[in-house]
Amino acid sequence: RQPDAPSPSPAPQARLPWSWVAGGVGVLLLSAFLLGLCYRPCSEAHAEREQIQDFLRRGQPRVAIALAENVLVPQSPRLCAEARRALASLWYSASLDDLFLTPASDEALGPQTVLRWRTVEQRAEAFGLPRAERLPPTRVAQRAYAAGLWPLADAALREAFEAGELSLEGTQLRYATLTNWGYQ
Repeated sequence: RQPDAPSPSPAPQARLPWSWVAGGVGVLLLSAFLLGLCYRPCSEAHAEREQIQDFLRRGQPRVAIALAENVLVPQSPRLCAEARRALASLWYSASLDDLFLTPASDEALGPQTVLRWRTVEQRAEAFGLPRAERLPPTRVAQRAYAAGLWPLADAALREAFEAGELSLEGTQLRYATLTNWGYQ
């Protein structure tokens, strides 16, 4: 039997200072906390969307508009992209419904409908509702004509003309609009 070879002396164990370990744990905890503040899942706003649709079904577009704006404007909680688009679409529908409920007999409100329509279009753009999902000017003119809102029908038809979207039917609608509005 041979004598055992001397075992190598154990390597000195390097120990991290206690303050470094505590500092590292602190940095990890702080990072996790900050990530938790920054990352929040987006909201689908299902309940709000259902409420808005219910108000629209009941013929209360102004309440639907207010509720949609209340959810769209503050951005807290953060809305998911699809929810934002759906809410913007509901808001747009409610806004146009309210616009077309303007009494045609009120001559003071008639000219204001044009400004209201343009404001609705600008806000829809700001809410991120794509142009393809909004009513084209000729369709706005048709609805305005049906509601007897001659200034709005005329403005929408002029916008359609300027965009090169006015057909023969639109030209006839403009003539009818001007005639009904009192132009001969």
